[in-house]
Amino acid sequence: MNTVHKLLICAVFALSLSLARQNNAVAQEDVSIVIENGVSGCAQYGIDKIISSLQANKYSVAKVASPETAKGKFIIVAGVSTTDGLASQMLKESNVLIPDGPEALVIHKTSYKEKPVLILCGSDER
Repeated sequence: MNTVHKLLICAVFALSLSLARQNNAVAQEDVSIVIENGVSGCAQYGIDKIISSLQANKYSVAKVASPETAKGKFIIVAGVSTTDGLASQMLKESNVLIPDGPEALVIHKTSYKEKPVLILCGSDER
């Protein structure tokens, strides 16, 4: 199983457990996704699949520039450790090891301003 498949399976599973749907909810985005600059190739493909899966399950999704601008009830931060971007920084702040080696992936659940956050950080674009 390659990194893209791991990413998809874990992210969709974690989101399905973490997001509570409310029948009378006010129209609001459910998920905000922060995608670091430099994410492309297989990693971008995996993120696109996550977005498609969420939308197919009636979740509203918005790409945002940072957690500060996120309006969703749940935040996903996706990046690669080689860029030393937000995903890597958030993992370091949580004392989680940064992924190392080809196709390594860390999936870590944390929070930001009382919102649940799922950090997806791969060691490379694969």
